Formats: sequence, structure tokens, C-alpha cells
Amino acid sequence: MAQVSKDSLDVSSEFIESSKLSKTKSKKKGGPYSKSETIKRQNEVYRLHFEYGYSARKISELMNINRNTINGDIENWFSKTANVSLIDPELSVLSGLYRFDIQRSRLRESLDKAESFQQRHAIEKMIFDIDSKIISYVI
Repeated sequence: MAQVSKDSLDVSSEFIESSKLSKTKSKKKGGPYSKSETIKRQNEVYRLHFEYGYSARKISELMNINRNTINGDIENWFSKTANVSLIDPELSVLSGLYRFDIQRSRLRESLDKAESFQQRHAIEKMIFDIDSKIISYVI
């Protein structure tokens, strides 16, 4: 498991502790996971991907879980939201706006750290593109 401080927004301490307990019971190096382990992992993947905007690769590194498993969890969450979106189009628009807002926030943080003019220009262009997509969503 990745070492994460309790103040960090990365992997929750509950997930880390439950993973430590399950690893002391057996020497299992991967799936198949029990139902409770799967639910905890999927909830953590949801939090890291949809709330904090982490990529599957970053989540895989943080949780020390195969990236294909993480990709499967993300696809599972997308399929669940797609089924809901068919029923409620307003929810689909709101979730799209939320994802754009997360991406824009991450880009804004990257812009503050950019060192060269080319990096700043590329990031500003991506922010402009996201802003344009947000406006078209609202319209």
C-alpha cells in the first residue's frame, strides 16, 4: 500500500486499514476479491476518480491495485450513471458540468506551476476549451 498521511486527500485511511487487515489474514496478491472488499474498493475508486479527478493510473499507484481492475471499476460507475442519465437528462448535464469543473480546477493548479511560456499557453488553451464546453452545456 502507498504510504498516505491522514491529512492527505489521497486514499482514505479506512480503505488502507481494511486492506492491511485483509492482507494479514492471507497472502493473496490480487483478485478475486470478496464482495465487501469489492464494494470498499469501488467506493474508494469512485471518490478518487469522480470527486478528486484522479486518473486510473494514479489511483492504481495510490491503492497498489492493478490498473485494469481500476479501469473496470470506473467503467462500472460510468455504466451506472449512464443508466440513470437515460431516466434523468438533467442529472447527465449536471454530472458533465461537474467533471468539467474538476478538470478545470486541476488545469488551474497546473497553470500556477508552469515554468515556461509554452506550458502556460497550452494550459490556458485547455482551460479555454473547457470553458467553451461548459458554456455550450449551459446553453
